[in-house]
Amino acid sequence: DDPTEKPDASRLDAGKGTTDADGGNAVIQINEIYVDIDGLGDGAEFVELSADPGTAVDDLMLRILDEGGAIKYLVKVADSGETVGASGLWVVGGNQTFKLGVTDRVDQIIPLTGWGLPTSRGAVQLVRGTTIVDVVSWSTDADAGPIPPPPSPPAKTGEGAPAQVPTIRKTAGNPAHSFGRRDGAADTGDNRADFCSMVASPGFGQNGCD
Repeated sequence: DDPTEKPDASRLDAGKGTTDADGGNAVIQINEIYVDIDGLGDGAEFVELSADPGTAVDDLMLRILDEGGAIKYLVKVADSGETVGASGLWVVGGNQTFKLGVTDRVDQIIPLTGWGLPTSRGAVQLVRGTTIVDVVSWSTDADAGPIPPPPSPPAKTGEGAPAQVPTIRKTAGNPAHSFGRRDGAADTGDNRADFCSMVASPGFGQNGCD
């Protein structure tokens, strides 16, 4: 694949809404994450959020934490005035999710100078100011404990045990796998229980657990 290849413009704006909405009290969750277990590069990585269509997301940030709790990147979720579109999904990521081998969409493309997710162990905090909206941690080690708190608030780096990083790798006949929320399941407040390995689907309906 050509690393300079640009994504198809038809995939970029389908998730964006145009209605005015107050996102302050809306339920917004981290819904699906792909970390680069396949050697595709940071540009293939994404964080997908779920919320009701029309929910404002322009006041949200992602704080990407490494395994030691250091803030690796602080990422703006959306530009001013943007809201979640009819799909109920909003995707933040690089411009090379086409490498996943799945139907893909990214609503907020982040330059690679300010983007990248830790592969073996890390966390993403979805924040509004210093308030946690949602947080997900992950690890390749099933026995891993919590990630240390970052040097500035908010301190929470996960819910329960970290989600398990998928073990299935992308091959010629197998698309890339992410970890996402179990479709239709209630949020138990435990990342390990709530997330499972699945075929990646940034911006599109959730696939089933492997």
